[in-house]
Amino acid sequence: MPFARITLKYLKPKSFQNPQTLGQHLRARRHDLGQYLREAAIPLGVTPSTLMNWEKGHTKPEMQNWPAIIAYLGYDPFSDRKRPVTAACVSG
Repeated sequence: MPFARITLKYLKPKSFQNPQTLGQHLRARRHDLGQYLREAAIPLGVTPSTLMNWEKGHTKPEMQNWPAIIAYLGYDPFSDRKRPVTAACVSG
């Protein structure tokens, strides 16, 4: 029986196109990178369940998590200007 290669595509939800909450920003970035929760949690220094709770808006990150969040996103989600953030900006 022959096999056929199939590629599935889907439209991004509207929240991915114009994220408003921190959770939407994190989830959009994770999906852009093609990562599962467990993969995205590593650079953030948290567990997958913590990341899931942030994405769903059930909990908010502590102040100590913000440098890793900004580095992961590549920008500050609550800045007026969505300019790229360099490593020097995050660490210092």
